[in-house]
Parts: sequence; C-alpha cells; structure tokens
Amino acid sequence: MAYLTALENRAAALAGPDVLRSPWAPSAEDVKSLEQMHFDLEECLPQLGVDVRQTDARVRALERALRLSRHRLESLRAQQVRVARQAKVCKATAKAFIRRPPIEIMVMIFSLVLEPGTSFYGRELHSITATCSWWRSVALSAPSLWSTICLAWSSLHFDVRYPRAPNAALVRAQLKHSANAPLDVTVTMYNLRAGECAHAAYDGSWAAVREQSHRWRTADISWYCNSGWRNASVLALPMLERLTITDPHGKAIPCFADAPNLRTAIVEGFNQATCPQPWKLTTLTLDNVSPADAIPVLQQLSQTLQSLHIRPLYRDYTTASRSTSISFPELSILGFGSLKQCQAFCPLLTVPMLEKLSLEMSDFTAVTCNAAEHIVEMVRRSSASVMDLTICHLHAASSQCLLRLLKGLPTLEFLHLYADSGHELLDDQFFCALTPTTENLDCPLPNLVELAVTASIVYDPAGVDFATLHQMFNALRREDVVINGQLYPALEERSLTRNPNDDLFVAYDSDDDDEEYVPNPTDTDDETDYSMSISDDEDESQSDLEIFGAR
Repeated sequence: MAYLTALENRAAALAGPDVLRSPWAPSAEDVKSLEQMHFDLEECLPQLGVDVRQTDARVRALERALRLSRHRLESLRAQQVRVARQAKVCKATAKAFIRRPPIEIMVMIFSLVLEPGTSFYGRELHSITATCSWWRSVALSAPSLWSTICLAWSSLHFDVRYPRAPNAALVRAQLKHSANAPLDVTVTMYNLRAGECAHAAYDGSWAAVREQSHRWRTADISWYCNSGWRNASVLALPMLERLTITDPHGKAIPCFADAPNLRTAIVEGFNQATCPQPWKLTTLTLDNVSPADAIPVLQQLSQTLQSLHIRPLYRDYTTASRSTSISFPELSILGFGSLKQCQAFCPLLTVPMLEKLSLEMSDFTAVTCNAAEHIVEMVRRSSASVMDLTICHLHAASSQCLLRLLKGLPTLEFLHLYADSGHELLDDQFFCALTPTTENLDCPLPNLVELAVTASIVYDPAGVDFATLHQMFNALRREDVVINGQLYPALEERSLTRNPNDDLFVAYDSDDDDEEYVPNPTDTDDETDYSMSISDDEDESQSDLEIFGAR
C-alpha cells in the first residue's frame, strides 16, 4: 500500500492536467519514466479491485450488523418498559388486599356507611355505585345494601334533611336489587299539610313498598294524618320483628295486626282500641301514653312481656284506678322515662321477676319526690330482687330521695349513675352514706359489686370538682367490711367516666391554643371526584334510572 502511494505521488508530479495544458514537452528520459509508471500502475489495478471488493463486502456486513443492533436496541427498550410496568403490577398485586379487600369486607364497610337510619335517602348509595365499576359491582352483588328503604315527604323546600318526596328511581332499584333480602322500612312525614298527606298516601313508591310487606323485617312509621290508613287492609307481615310507630290518630296500628313474629314495639298513640289482639310482644316501649290508655294494653300483653319502658307523657291525663292491678310473670326489665309516670304506674304493677330497673329523674319536683317510695313498695309487693339500677339525670334529684331509693333495694349488685348535667349529689355526704362503718350501721347496698358513674366537668359545682370526685370514688369500698354481722364486699368493678360531650363545650369561647392548619400538598386528590348527588328534577330522572340500574 505504501509503494503504491509513493508511485502514485511520483506519477502525479510528472503527469497531470496542468502539464497537459502547458507547452512543455517531456524529454526522452521523462517519456521512458512515464511509460514505466504507466506499466507499474496498470499492474496495481487488479489488486486494488480485489481490495475494493473485500472492503465493500466488509462495509455491507457492518451496515447489516448496525441495522440488527438498532433493531435489537429498540426491542430492548420496549422490553425495558414492559418489565418496569410488570414490576409495578407485581408490587401492586402484592398489596392488592389493602386497596381491594374481599367482597364480604367491602359489604361490611358499605353497610356502615349506609347506616344513618332515617337520613338514608340514597345519596350515600348513589355515591358508592357511581364511584367506580368495582364498587358498583360489589354493591349490586349485595342485596343487603339495598334493603334499607326510606320514604320521606316534606313541605319545606329549604330543609336539606328531608327531600320533598321519595326518589322513585331509587325505591324501584332497591326493591329490585335487594332480591329476597329482608327489608328495613322507614316512612317519615315532616311538616306536611292535609292535602300533601293525602298525596303522600297514594304515592306510587309507598304502594310498591307496601306490596313487599311480606319482606319487612323492621318498620319505623311516623304518620301524622288519617290519610293513607283509612280503609286500608291489614298488611301481611310474616317476617316483621321490630315496629316503631307514631300514630296519634290510631289508624295505622291495626294494619300491623298480622305480624306473628313481632316481638319489639315502640309505639306512640297506643290504646286498647288500636292494640292488635294477635300480638305477643316481649319488648314494649310506650311513648306519650296515659295510664288510662296503657293499662288495658298492658293487661293484654302482660303474659309475654319481658321488657317494658314507659316514656314521659307530654300532656295532662287522668290516672287509672288504683284498684287495677297488672301482673307480669316474665318481666325482667322495667324503665320509666319520668317520675310522674313512675308514680302513676308503680302502684298498679306486680313484677316478681324484675331484675333491671331504669329511672330518669329530670322531672323531680316537690310533687314527684315520693316516687322512690312507690318504686320500693312495688318491689316489696312483688317480692322481686332488683339487681341492676340505672338512674339518669341525677342532677335534678335530691340526695334524700336517692338514698331512700337505694335503701329500699338491698339486693342491688350493679348501680349506674348518669350525672352528665351536674354531679352536685355526688358529694362527700353521699359517699359517706355508702361507706359501711360503725357510725353508719344503716348503710345501703350490702350486695353492691359494681358502680359506674358518668359525670360532667362542665357543670362542676363550686365545692366538688372532678378531681375530688375521682378521689372519693376510688376510696369507696376498697376492702370487705363486716358491720353487725352483715358483709359489705369490696367493689369488684368501678368506672368513673367523663361525659363525652364535655370536649365540645370546655372553653368554647377561646381559640388561643388552636393551631392554624397548613394543608399538605400531598393531601389533595385531583384524580377522583366524589361530589355526586341525586337530583329530583325531571330532567335527571332518566339519569337516575340508569345509575341505579332500574328499568
């Protein structure tokens, strides 16, 4: 290669385009040299042709290798993307039980969300079914999520708690997707006029729910007008277990007569004329019912009742005859919502199996101060052994009345006192009266083993703060004591609890200690929008039908 290059350079110096254009003529020696160079260059051409072909073949091979390398590079890059994506999927799948728990757990979570009772008007259910396809499939596969049906009417346009009328699309969807699951039905009317009551009575949603009465498990009915129940037939309620009904006019209760499995009833507006004969209740709560109206009902249900609670009466009434007597052979739980009701009913009741007694003292006055004597007399007359006593609104009572009641119930083992609006009675004198000593020979509650007190720190009187109360409470009956041959055992369990609502009212005018909230940039969620609601406008009725899957 070097020889050929040198030869090429010598030939270029002797012969070239410039030499040919010039008038110069080569000498004989130059001609001889040029001919020799021509001969030598001609001899080199075959070898150069071979080298060119070999080099060209090598170039083509390199170009092919480059194309293959570029293709492999593209394949490797695509594979890199796929592997990275698969790695993320594997990591997410390994933690999928956190993001997507089993359907059973999802149903339990949704059930807790859909638990607000009478405020259940479909907004939460709508949000769940419209959030994503997974949530929707879970909701549609769980009939129990659709089994709580609330029908509510209101004449107030501005009241967000109550819709003006039930959402027909939601009701149809609930009846469809609940399949054969037992239904929990709530019917509420709020501030309706007479004409609106009549319109609600003949509403198509209410008619559709009534047709499924054989699936009702619980019913909460608040119906304040005659419309809707006049000339109504008796509902078939083979599965009904619990009934809560407000029926001032006494028109609705007879429609629930065919309920052989009904065991719990909470009734307002109850009397002998409206009480269905076939009922065999075990739990009854009477609200705003006078003794004259309640006595015939209690006589009818006395053989099966195991729990009875009588709430306050918010109107004047005439007491029943004291010659009337009702015996409850199975009644073990009895509660009075006021001392006035206690005075009216205790002289009439005989409860030999009574074990739990609850009493609210919010209406304690000079007129009702003898309610303790009525309770003690009822217990003695019945030869009952009351073991559990709960007293609410303790702030309204007097210490003398409370101690007379405790002394008249020597069999008590569990005492629960709710002084959440003031604990003036829980002073040193009260705890001294419960402490057995040689100076206190007539100490009440010789069998007490558990004492629970709920007190407020907001309504503390000047002399007894919560810390002092806590100290006296912990010092009560720490050891077994024998007084005049009577054993007073030490308390096995004691509980002093603050009123949970205290935190809402302590120093409510001061915000000096409040720290300003600084939002974290990571707190935002820009990918998900949960602000979905159901509209009652006619333009969106078809959209509601599609959302809830009702056709």
